[in-house]
Amino acid sequence: MRGRIAAALRSRLAMNAEHASSWAQALSLQTHPLSALPALRMRAAMVDEVWSSVGDTSSDLDWYAKRAALLAVYSTSEVFMLTDTSPAFASTYAYMERLLEDSWEGGKRAVEAQELLQTLARRSGPTGQRPDSA
Repeated sequence: MRGRIAAALRSRLAMNAEHASSWAQALSLQTHPLSALPALRMRAAMVDEVWSSVGDTSSDLDWYAKRAALLAVYSTSEVFMLTDTSPAFASTYAYMERLLEDSWEGGKRAVEAQELLQTLARRSGPTGQRPDSA
């Protein structure tokens, strides 16, 4: 799944490559108060399409977390691309891959932490003490 997400983001970033010389101005227009909300909606729709295209079926808080994380990865990579002078934006794609890997690993750690907290909560009594410590 991560590989398909990376491919989708690479493809979307590649669409910006032909406009690299004017992309900074395009991004600055998106931050204008009258344009910020529509620009955010377009970005949110794009990351939602990416997640949907790889078969994500989450419908809880995880749905929002996944999309927020992917939006951050894409947007940060897009800004990185503005100063990338490597051939065919190779550094941008490598940077995006690192961010995606960090995000993926962070998500795994968050799930592990949640499972640990649930296990500890099951082991403790209503007062927060272990039942066998009374």
